Amino acid sequence: AGDQAAKYSLYWSAKETLYKLHSRRGLVFKEQLLLDPFRLREAGVLTGHLLLENSRSQHQILYQRLPPDYVLTYCVE
Repeated sequence: AGDQAAKYSLYWSAKETLYKLHSRRGLVFKEQLLLDPFRLREAGVLTGHLLLENSRSQHQILYQRLPPDYVLTYCVE
C-alpha cells in the first residue's frame, strides 16, 4: 500500500511539474498532461507529454523520493 501511495504522489507531482512548465491556466490534467508508465524507484526520470491545442512536447521529469513521505520532481530545459 505504501508504494502505491508513493506512486500516486509521484504522478501528481510530475503532472504539477508539467503544469508549471507550461505556466498557463486551463490545462486538463487527465487529458493534456500525460506520463509514460514507469517503475517506482528511489530516484529516476519520467517521460511526460504536454498536449496543447496546436502542439505536443515531450519532457524528462527527474524525481527523488525523500523521507519520510515526500517526493521532489523537476524538469530541466
